[in-house]
Amino acid sequence: ASLWLIAAMAVGGVGFVLFALNVAATMDVDRHRIADVLAVHGRLWRAADENNRDQESYALTRNSALIAQIEERRRTVDDHLGHLDSLLREPEQRQRVGEMRTLIVRWRAAWDARTAEPDASTPQQMMAQSNAEFAPINALMTQFDRREREVWNAAVGNLAARGELFFAVVTGFAAVLLGLVAWVMYTAKRVVLDPLTELTA
Repeated sequence: ASLWLIAAMAVGGVGFVLFALNVAATMDVDRHRIADVLAVHGRLWRAADENNRDQESYALTRNSALIAQIEERRRTVDDHLGHLDSLLREPEQRQRVGEMRTLIVRWRAAWDARTAEPDASTPQQMMAQSNAEFAPINALMTQFDRREREVWNAAVGNLAARGELFFAVVTGFAAVLLGLVAWVMYTAKRVVLDPLTELTA
């Protein structure tokens, strides 16, 4: 019976290790996904900010060459928004991306309307209006970044806590198993070896 108990514990221990490794792999994949979210959001934020600076430059210089650059930045922003949305799992963060998209569309439409009538406002007015419209976008991106870093820290902490639990359980299994082996050896000595020693004495 003792040998069967030892075998059952060994099988249970192996099963637990395999389960823990599977959970750790899943958590590691999620951690990499969150890192990708932070990286893509960083590129999105930078592209949007550069887009705003291009618009400021155009307002001051009226350089037609900047129009193509502004359009290119817009395509980059749209690509990053789509990529970011595909990576997200949290409804709260997906909602923020949706709000970003809406605000960016409005910001662009307002800018296009002003550039279509260049005499309606001065360069300083165009810059001030564009910056005022970009401010809530920037604030939303700041909120997104702060929340995603909280998610990242929670994932790292969860992985560390589960790692500690795994090693504690494995150590407990090993201690119990060694205790059972020692008890079986002691029992075998008393039941088998000691009587044989007495018979041959």
